[in-house]
Amino acid sequence: CAMCNEAASEVCSKCRSIQYCSKSCQKVDWPVHKLLCKKFATLGERPNPLTKRAIWFPVSKDEPQWVWLPYVENEDDGDIPIFEAFRDKETGFSHLQFVERCKILQRDLKCKLVVGSGDSAHLLPNRGILATTQGLAPIPWRGSVIVYGELGASEDTGQLVDINMTDFKHIVEWF
Repeated sequence: CAMCNEAASEVCSKCRSIQYCSKSCQKVDWPVHKLLCKKFATLGERPNPLTKRAIWFPVSKDEPQWVWLPYVENEDDGDIPIFEAFRDKETGFSHLQFVERCKILQRDLKCKLVVGSGDSAHLLPNRGILATTQGLAPIPWRGSVIVYGELGASEDTGQLVDINMTDFKHIVEWF
């Protein structure tokens, strides 16, 4: 279950990307889940094989967006994301943070979530994160933020993976 440590028996009928143990857990998660559920279900086909599903928090929008993050394969360094379409012109995503555990349920995530952000205080506050967390994020996130997945929570594989609605829930809790 995405909300507790019980075995999951229910799945969201719209996005089919998150599991719950009961309708009550699903109802508790609904205020956050509804932000991207329909967008996940209607994202569309992968535009090409060298893209992975990611979440973009544009600085000037109140809602995050599902995006296809392009990347290049590199034998030495693993998959390398191409951020041009999503970053702020001034800073890019110069600061990367890694999320490997669900801090509320105290369990390891299925993939490592990589949070890319700028590190400049002159950037505008991120409206998407402010709205998603209802202003409760302890860090004043500034500029655009992108979240993508990497295989292997405990080791650095460099292999990018698609993320889903369960990962969105974990990242909102982490913010």
